[in-house]
Amino acid sequence: MIFHNWGDKCCIQILRNLIPALKKGAKIVISDHVVPKPGELSLYKDRSVRAFDLVMKECFNAKERNIGDWEKLLREADGRLGIVEVKGVEGSQLQIIDVEWK
Repeated sequence: MIFHNWGDKCCIQILRNLIPALKKGAKIVISDHVVPKPGELSLYKDRSVRAFDLVMKECFNAKERNIGDWEKLLREADGRLGIVEVKGVEGSQLQIIDVEWK
């Protein structure tokens, strides 16, 4: 739950700093928020998620990311990084984003 505290520019740099240590097939496991598409959650939960996104923007110039944002962030860090799977954990607001270095 690190990336949601940072804007895209800093997240890209964090990911790029990992590259010298990666070998083909290496995995990066990210445990963070993946904002669902509108309508996937109840109105109450959706409002909470979107409000938290605003708080991150206001306090840290950061944001919560949907799956498209995560894919774009990884692609901009390096085209060899790709999402293999996103797993939700029941009862948790966080998801596990399984990233592979290709």
